[in-house]
Amino acid sequence: MDVICVVLDCEIGDLLIPEPQTVTRPGEEDVTQTAVGDAAPVPAVVPKRRGGRSLPPE
Repeated sequence: MDVICVVLDCEIGDLLIPEPQTVTRPGEEDVTQTAVGDAAPVPAVVPKRRGGRSLPPE
């Protein structure tokens, strides 16, 4: 982040603006969005947790 701020000549606060009212927590509300130019709603993406760990590469 420091490198980006030096290159852009700005502060971290200029890049990170909290907007908690625009974000919903998982499970609070099922939000659907409509893609630009599309009439059908797009279901919200919910990540699924995988069980266990994968083996390291050999």
